[in-house]
Amino acid sequence: MQGSKSSLRLVTVAWPFVAIIVTQTLLATFSLQIVSSLRAYVTGESLWSKGQKEAVYNLEQYIVSADPSYLERFRKAIAIPLGDRQARLAMEAGTEDRSLIVEGFRKGENHPDDIPGLILLFENFQWFSYMRASVEDWRNADVYILALEQLGNTIGDAARLPDAERLEALEELNTLERKIVPLSRQFSHSLGEGSRVVQTLLLLANLALAAIFVLLTVWRLNSFLKHRRSI
Repeated sequence: MQGSKSSLRLVTVAWPFVAIIVTQTLLATFSLQIVSSLRAYVTGESLWSKGQKEAVYNLEQYIVSADPSYLERFRKAIAIPLGDRQARLAMEAGTEDRSLIVEGFRKGENHPDDIPGLILLFENFQWFSYMRASVEDWRNADVYILALEQLGNTIGDAARLPDAERLEALEELNTLERKIVPLSRQFSHSLGEGSRVVQTLLLLANLALAAIFVLLTVWRLNSFLKHRRSI
């Protein structure tokens, strides 16, 4: 009988600590996953931006020099933002064929290990204002990415372009670049700002839980000591 009471008292004393430790472990695991996914998005945006800039540069060089190697570089560079667009459209459509999403992000040169995190954030955190703003900037910038791709496809053999058409193509390219750059900056800014806010919130949550654990420990120890004195 005495043993049963002791076991019950031990369970009563221990369960809050067990609950806090389990919650702390789950929160820490969740925090690591979210931070890793945010890092993947920041890296992905950097790759997207690099691909866009290289596409503009190489297309300009192709129009000016008619060197076909620049056209190949243009196509390789623009495949990066176009790949990310493929992944986004597949996620927005709610496709059950995950291979389309994975294939798109791979074309965007995202690391395979980062792709699950990219999908997780996009599909589950659209309600978060910074994430929603980042995706909207991404959509708006893709309009001009498509226009850039179309321009590259319609130029044809640059060596045969009349001077008037060459100048017109360069003017159109410069116009597209002026429109893409601010959207690219907004995309990067909203994503970076959101990443910092989320990391701060997760840090505060972990610190708050740790503080609760310390307070609970102190309270239980005081209760234990009072119980010992009363015996």
